[in-house]
Amino acid sequence: MLLRDGRIEQVGTPREIFERPRSAFVAGFIGTPPMNLVEMRIEAPADGHVVLRGPCGTVHVDPRRFELEGRARVTLGVRPAHLQADTHEGRLGGFAGEVQLIEYLGNEVLVSFGPNGGDDGGEISALMPSAQGPGLHERVRFVADPQQVHLFDIDTGVSLLRTGAPFH
Repeated sequence: MLLRDGRIEQVGTPREIFERPRSAFVAGFIGTPPMNLVEMRIEAPADGHVVLRGPCGTVHVDPRRFELEGRARVTLGVRPAHLQADTHEGRLGGFAGEVQLIEYLGNEVLVSFGPNGGDDGGEISALMPSAQGPGLHERVRFVADPQQVHLFDIDTGVSLLRTGAPFH
């Protein structure tokens, strides 16, 4: 059970709460490093997917997984471990920016990056093997697995994942 200001925010096993957070608060609270939460605009569908565009890049999502009707913006949630180095040079969407911070965690590094040096609040963090870690101020690109992203209502923070929608 996870509480917020003395009220129940979500009840479930640690795994259920981690994998299916019911709100942006829960998503940002559970997990180390914390989930990236970024405001995104919803754009017209392309190839059966909805395109989400934000300060660091784009993500393509299956509209059947989320309650997106009537929305212009959402909060995208993606865990740093669910971002992978982009080997397709942006053809599949993704996030790009300049590395602002590198935290060495032993076998892994947490790379924080953003457009324009991350000054506009659009900073994203990605977890990757230490041996593959970039240098400070290097330009990087990462993509998110569309099956691993979360979407939340921009105003209430409530999860937009449809009931019964597969996750993973």
